[in-house]
Amino acid sequence: MIAEPTYSDTESYKLTIKFCCNTCHGSLNRYGAPDRRYYVRCISCNENRGFVTRTTADHRDADEFGDRAEMRQVLRMNGIPHDDYDPTKEFNEAEALAALGF
Repeated sequence: MIAEPTYSDTESYKLTIKFCCNTCHGSLNRYGAPDRRYYVRCISCNENRGFVTRTTADHRDADEFGDRAEMRQVLRMNGIPHDDYDPTKEFNEAEALAALGF
C-alpha cells in the first residue's frame, strides 16, 4: 500500500487554493496528519486521486460542454430530439441503427 503524501501548512494551503480533484474537479480540503502536517483530499471523493489546476479543469469542462452541444446538434439533424436521448440507456447495434432510421 502506498502511503498518502503529507504537506506542510503552506504547501497544503496553496494546493487547496490553486488545484482541484483530478477525477471530479471537486474542491480540496486539508485534514490533519501526524507531525503538524496535512493530508490534502477531495471533499467529494474523500481521497487523494491526484490534483489538476483549476484552469485545466475549466478547460476540460468547456470541452465537454462543447462536445455535448455538438452531440445534441447531430442528434437533432438526424431527427432524434435530444430530450429523448438517455445516455444511461445501452443500445445494441441493431437498436442504434433502428433509432437512427436505418
